[in-house]
Amino acid sequence: MMNTNIEVANSQENLNEITQKIIGETCHQVRFSYGSELRLYFGEMTPYNHPKLKHLRKGSWQFSTRATPWYLMQNDHFVFDPLPSSTTDHVKIYLQKLENKKLTDFVILGEHNFQLSLHFEDDYKLILEPDLDKDDSSLADWELLMANEQILIVGPGKFWECKSIHEAYSRDLHKEKMIDSFTFPQEIIDSIQERIEILERCLNNANLQDEAVAEILELANSRQISLSQLKEEFENFIYKLNRFTKLRFSLNEKTVKGELSTLLFVKCTFALKEIEDLSFDLLLNNDKIKIYRELTNDVVGVFNQIKNEQDYELYIMVESLKHLLQSLIKCSLRSNAFTESEINAFNLGDITPQESEAMLISLASTKKWDYVYRKLA
Repeated sequence: MMNTNIEVANSQENLNEITQKIIGETCHQVRFSYGSELRLYFGEMTPYNHPKLKHLRKGSWQFSTRATPWYLMQNDHFVFDPLPSSTTDHVKIYLQKLENKKLTDFVILGEHNFQLSLHFEDDYKLILEPDLDKDDSSLADWELLMANEQILIVGPGKFWECKSIHEAYSRDLHKEKMIDSFTFPQEIIDSIQERIEILERCLNNANLQDEAVAEILELANSRQISLSQLKEEFENFIYKLNRFTKLRFSLNEKTVKGELSTLLFVKCTFALKEIEDLSFDLLLNNDKIKIYRELTNDVVGVFNQIKNEQDYELYIMVESLKHLLQSLIKCSLRSNAFTESEINAFNLGDITPQESEAMLISLASTKKWDYVYRKLA
């Protein structure tokens, strides 16, 4: 493994030696990853190890543009220069011209702008123009994941580093585990639906000797609300649950495509928190213990793995999870799903959120990473 933070101008020969190894490989696939960043897959295409991604293929070499502007040329004429308003579907029409073509050269130009030029068969060239004066002090200009499980990271600025992929991409594994933690037991959903049907019977003068009906009446009496009000609360719960399910489905779809959305993650977290806040007054004690124990264990496991990561996306996710954890712990203690000593044994540290829901949504929506960097500093 090479030393990190090497200046390009003083190590052009070493940098070229690393990048020359990809020359001759075929570009099999062009895709967009998180943040609409361009990604090109070269070399042998194999399935992902994660079971949810096994239907997709990845290249033994992967080139990512990060947020660096690029344009496509052929025979030294412009083919496509994307505008901010360009959609990924529109851009793909042009970039698919690179698929199934061999890379013939990989050129880093000059000591001033460090323009990168990827040359392909049929005289296609993908040109990257790094902004050396950009305000973003953390985002790389481009990355090359190599077949030897090393990753070359160039930028920001005039520096580069080469390190193990396992070190560089450990946060992606955390994100996959986060998605798996967003589950709501199907049997609980079925139970709620069943109670709505029972409420309908109650409102239609059902047999009060029926055990299930008596249970519903007891719940309404303990809450000091009418049966019609209780039915409205159950229906609202189902509405919130359906909204959460749609968000989680969208989040899973993005993750499968390698495009995990921080904004969707934040919305999904708070949607689940909202369900938890509603569930305490609607679930039976046995249901409460089951769901609070399962969800709390899952979320705690993810939170403890990522809480100390110095990463702009994970900072937003950790802050979102703090809100969810506070709700889960409160419900767990009230329902006796966990004792105080069991909660303390999680070693969560301070889970007081530093950001509000509105701020987290704003940060995830507008990518105000400068604000996040100051928080991480």
